[in-house]
Amino acid sequence: MFTMMYVNVVNDDLYGRMIETKRFCDDSFDVKTDYVTVRFIIHNIHEQENAVDASLLIFTTGQKINHDLKEGKFSITADVRDGYGYAPFGQYHKIVLDSSVVDKNVKTSNLISESENFLFPIANSVDGFPYDDVLIYPRVSVNYSGTPSEKYKLNTEVQKMMTGRQLEVSCKSPRIATLSRTPIEKMFIVSSSVIFLVLAILVGISLILTKTGLSRTEELLAIATYLMATAGFRELIGFSRDTGISALEVAVLGIPLALVFTAIFISFFRGKWKKSNQ
Repeated sequence: MFTMMYVNVVNDDLYGRMIETKRFCDDSFDVKTDYVTVRFIIHNIHEQENAVDASLLIFTTGQKINHDLKEGKFSITADVRDGYGYAPFGQYHKIVLDSSVVDKNVKTSNLISESENFLFPIANSVDGFPYDDVLIYPRVSVNYSGTPSEKYKLNTEVQKMMTGRQLEVSCKSPRIATLSRTPIEKMFIVSSSVIFLVLAILVGISLILTKTGLSRTEELLAIATYLMATAGFRELIGFSRDTGISALEVAVLGIPLALVFTAIFISFFRGKWKKSNQ
């Protein structure tokens, strides 16, 4: 059982660092026939703009469809819109595959055309860091102009080119692509946060229960040490400054900070009281 868990964790971490391509489920699709593939490619996440840097790629597979395209019998236009409606429905990005972008002298089983990169809106999950999934709803449509030999099958895919996230694609409507952090990253963040929180609480309680008040130098050293440890831990965990403060950040950093401040406050007045009674 431990071996299986280890393998799953390693695989999840690997998928978070590699390129992933997943197809939207379609039971009627058959790879044995000629078909058109439209691929929505995710290059990067722009957290400050709630968008991803994306592009649209279209390619064909099969001798018949490639021959028709090279001869100029028809062309294929693919476009993608934001299914969430953050962008107006009339705003879309498209790519055209026709004889003008095809080199007739090149013999290949795939004819390809890719758009320029564009910003595409995203939705954020309700859960906060580190369960802050990125939800993308690309609505892809394909139009044929001309007289193709037959109605070719359509294959729609989503590809993740970036690192640090895993790609999941929903087979049910609406067909949403989800970028989530790897389980090993989530486990590391949560476990490290719990350890830091427990240590900070123990330090605060020990300062409160101490019978002798701290000197002014000791108080300054305690505050400076804690602030340095907090700043270092924040950078280690990777709390994002672009998305605001998360509940985990408040719990792990805010609560211990208030506790340590209370402990030093009590220690300060305890020392003053002892000096006045001497």
